[in-house]
This record gives sequence, structure tokens and C-alpha cells, in this order.
Amino acid sequence: MKREDGIRWLHGQLPGLVEAGVLSEDGAENLRSHYGDAKGRSSVPLALLFLGVFGALLIGSGIVMLFAHNWEAMTRPVRVFVSFLPLALAQAISGWTLWKHRDSTTWLESAGSFHTLSVGASIALVAQTYHMPGSFDSFLLTWMLLVLPMVYLLQAIVPLLVYFAGITAWAGYHQSSGDHLLLFWPLAAAVAPFVWSTIRAAPFAPRSVLVQWGGILALTCALGMVLEKGFPGLWIPVYAAFFATLYLAGGLVDGRERSFWQQPARGFGGVGAVVLVFVLSWSWPWEEIGWPHARLGTRYDPLASWWDGAILLALLTTAVVLAVSTIRRRRAGDLVVGSLAFLMPAVYAIVAAGVDPELAALLMNAYLLALSVALVVRGVREVRLRTFNGGMVIFSALVVARFFDSEISFIGKGLAFIALGVAFLVCNIILARRKEKAS
Repeated sequence: MKREDGIRWLHGQLPGLVEAGVLSEDGAENLRSHYGDAKGRSSVPLALLFLGVFGALLIGSGIVMLFAHNWEAMTRPVRVFVSFLPLALAQAISGWTLWKHRDSTTWLESAGSFHTLSVGASIALVAQTYHMPGSFDSFLLTWMLLVLPMVYLLQAIVPLLVYFAGITAWAGYHQSSGDHLLLFWPLAAAVAPFVWSTIRAAPFAPRSVLVQWGGILALTCALGMVLEKGFPGLWIPVYAAFFATLYLAGGLVDGRERSFWQQPARGFGGVGAVVLVFVLSWSWPWEEIGWPHARLGTRYDPLASWWDGAILLALLTTAVVLAVSTIRRRRAGDLVVGSLAFLMPAVYAIVAAGVDPELAALLMNAYLLALSVALVVRGVREVRLRTFNGGMVIFSALVVARFFDSEISFIGKGLAFIALGVAFLVCNIILARRKEKAS
């Protein structure tokens, strides 16, 4: 039996072994991490992987610098030869890796890193040699389209992370020039099969976690850029639905308590939702929003503006499906954050209809207060320091923000902060002792 067939068989057996009680969830996850994914990759220490990638990037950067030092003294034919030399070397290394080391994550990631850098350097050097016209966004788009095949060919995540950063930077530069960005979605969808297969093979392995973090960060940054903003303030329900969807999806992947790093969707969705509501606890984001202030003119593309509504509808539909699954799996507590997907559009519609923005800000403050109390109560009841501290941080931030908005004297504010800090420390000490006794 080939090694990859054996790993695939093992991955298929693990769920049944866990269900039968032969293995614990931690034991099954340790086996997945040790043997790698179903494609037969062996696991390697992250330090070794990072060193290999960093070394490849340093070599590529050094070669480019050597060429740049003698660039002016070279003739045009020599410049063209030198421009393609790193790319030819990268192709040779990638071919050798696929032939001899296709099961080595370190080799694949290192080759992918060097190849990605070489493609960008060759494009830039050739364009500079022949003084080709073009803009920075066209360079980025060309580079990323050439990087895309390497993601699938080498099955490496470094080219994927560069691709995420590249299309996000392209979106930002393109948006600053006033163009709409509907092309971003096909570019993002182009890597969706690879992302899905990587996460599905080993959801909590370092490679999968890095892929999730990279994708979530790229989507979070790009989401605000791709909106046409013909309807002011539409970003409020869009981001609320996005963060709520992430949080609900992350909660359904695995019911166990994991670290923030191992739960990108749940962690980022929860933090993003809290930060969003905190920003909206002031009245200024709610001013002059909605259809009464629609700005569909020469600057704003009507088709792209209606596409903003389609994005919101897709996110809301996904949130509904995830909310139903959450209830069926008896994780109704997750709906405290998940409900933002439905709360924000309702508040947005109310304010757009002419209600005072102060009311929306008041509702956001009430939501943060309720969320903080719910987290504190849950942390005390279940003796979870992380949950308790999360609730206390939200409550403290809310108190601090509202105190600075109020007319209370500095003495009163100082005493209140001291009392809050003492309560914070005392409760942590009590919970820590309770946790020690329980263990």
C-alpha cells in the first residue's frame, strides 16, 4: 500500500474510532497532525518550515539585488536574459521538487516561495527593460494570475497567502481609482477548491489554520473595498452579517474549546463583531445613511450598487442556514453573536427610515452590555477564565468609552476605574482557585 493510501485510510477510520470511544478527539487530532493530510504529506515542525521558506525568499531577494547593482552596465539583451534567469531557475527547482520531493512540505513551500518571488521579479524587470506602459494594479493582477497555477501545482500555502495579499492589494489600489471591483469575486473563487480541500483534510493542522487566517483577513479587508457604496452605511449590515456568519460557521466545525489561533473563523468573527458594535455605539456612523441619501450618479455604478445588496442577501441567507444548524446542535448560546446578522439590517432600516441615530447608538450600547453580562455569567458558571475575561474586557471598554463621553469629574472616573480593576482581579483569583480545585 502506498503511503498516501494508508494516510487516506487512517483519516477515514478516525471518526469511527472517536465515536466508538477507542480514541479521544485530542488523540485523533494528534494522529492527523503527525501523519499530515490525506495527500500524504508528512508533518514537519513549523520552525523548520518557516526557515525553509525564509531561506528561499532571502536567496531570491539576494539574486535580484545582485542584478540590480549591475543593471545599468548591462545591454538590453543581457537584461532580458537576466530577467528570465530567476524564473527559469525557479521552474527547474519546482520541477525537481515535484519529481523527487513531492511529499515534503518544506521543499514544496520553499520552491513555491522562490517561484512566486521570481515571477514578480521577472515581470517587473522585463517591463522596466522595455519601458512597457502599465499601472501598479495591472502588474499585481498579472502577477497573481501567474501565481494561481502554482497554488494547485505545488499544493503550497505560501503562494496562496501571497495570492490573498496580492488580490487584496489590487482591490485597494483599484478602488482608490474609482473603479468597481466585481472581478474580485472570481479571483477569490479561483482558489476556493484548494482552500476547501486543505481545510477538510486536517481542519486544525498548522497549514489549514494559516490558510483560514489568510483567507479571512483578505476577505475582511477586501469586503469594504468591493462595495460600491451607492447606499451610504450599507457596510454596517454587510460586515455584521459577515462576522456573524464566520462566528456561527466556526462554532459548527468543532464543539470543543480550542485556542484562539486554532479557531480563526470563530475567533475573528467574535472579535470583529464586538469591535464593529463598539464603533457603532456612537451616533456618528448612523448619520445620513440608507436610501434617502443614495448617491447613484456618474461616480457610482448602479449595477455594482445593486450587487452590494446581493452580497448582503447572500450573507444573510448563509447566516440563516448556520443559525438553524446551530440550534439543532444545541449551541443556542452562539446566537448571541450570530443574531447580529439580523439585528443590524433591522436597525439600519429603522435609521434609514428617519429614526434618530442616537437610538441606534443606544441599542448598540445595550447589546454590548448584555453580551458582556452573558459572557461573565457563563464564565463564572462553567469556570472558564477566557470567557469571563472576554466579558469583563467588553464591559470595561464600554464603561471607559461612555465615561469619556460623560460629564463625570476625573476623580469620579478614576475611582470607578480603580473599582473596576479590583473587581477584575478579585474575580480572576476566585475563578482560578475554583478551577484548580475542580481539576
